[in-house]
Amino acid sequence: MRCALLVTAFLLSAPALQAEDANDLLRAVSDKYEALTSYEFDGVQITTLSGTGCTLEIGIKGAAALPEFPPGIQFQGRKLSNICLDAVTKLGFISTPGQWSYFSVIAVGVVSVSELPQQILRLPGQEIRCAVLEVLYDDYHRRLRSYDGPVRYWVDMDTALVRRVQFTETTGQGVRAWTATLDRIRIGGPPPSWLVNVSTPWKPQSLIGKVAPDLELRTTDNTVIHLRELRNRVVLLDFWDTSCGACEEEIPTFEKLQSEASFGVAVFGVTQETASEVRKWLSEYNRSFLTFVDAKKAFDEFKVGPIPVLVMIDRRGAVVGYELGFRSEQAIREFVRKQRPVVLPANLNSQGLGF
Repeated sequence: MRCALLVTAFLLSAPALQAEDANDLLRAVSDKYEALTSYEFDGVQITTLSGTGCTLEIGIKGAAALPEFPPGIQFQGRKLSNICLDAVTKLGFISTPGQWSYFSVIAVGVVSVSELPQQILRLPGQEIRCAVLEVLYDDYHRRLRSYDGPVRYWVDMDTALVRRVQFTETTGQGVRAWTATLDRIRIGGPPPSWLVNVSTPWKPQSLIGKVAPDLELRTTDNTVIHLRELRNRVVLLDFWDTSCGACEEEIPTFEKLQSEASFGVAVFGVTQETASEVRKWLSEYNRSFLTFVDAKKAFDEFKVGPIPVLVMIDRRGAVVGYELGFRSEQAIREFVRKQRPVVLPANLNSQGLGF
């Protein structure tokens, strides 16, 4: 019956979003956002404060201009009713979650996906036919994103863009349900000034082709490694820390690559945090990511500002790749695949390069 409905819909309006099953639909949405160079949206985020009779509406603006400006979201308070004003005053504060808007990662950490009946979403001046996907994430990603249970996404069948998200989050004040609706979406164009003002483009292309410095790096168990010891191996360094949500999203991928012999690349995390801070985080989230700690000098030498940052070093010790921002497993593998060794003069070393 579902197949017949989809065929009829296709004949009527030739939607852009086509997939065999719910998992493919979700992947198509993720791929769509990962391929975008920029996007911007306006909308509203709504929650009901339990036991108060208050329905709280918060205006939202979201944007990204990848990779220079990772996804960002801005919240705009609206005038509160007396009921809501009293409720918010008693609570002291209301957290406003924004990670639901990182649509390029919605296919990461998925346990199961169900496709619910399609719905017509009525927004100001438009009616949008949407596929509705209910997604359950694994324990790790639910904890990172503070989700309590599955998340529902309303996806425009003609554009593969998300127009509504429903989720329940765990907060210090209890469980709270949210609905975020995107009334307007703009694709392409320059990023808005509010995003530019809080983000810093970081493109140290001057590092490409130069020999990496011979840093002394330490792991969480105090094992010392010098970068020169990794010559004749391709090395991928992931600069991160435990307070960076996008960084934490990537950790399962890097753990997988660290254990995958056929990947052929030595993968290491690099952080400025202490060994005890990283060990505590790894234990709390049951992770095993091999990471160099107390590495402020590495951040300075590799000119790392915003994180996450990927740095790739070839077998001769030359920096051949530098990428800012979250990357899916597919994108990380492609980043490694497309790099080519830089041919350096035979007498070139890491001294006197201004690195």
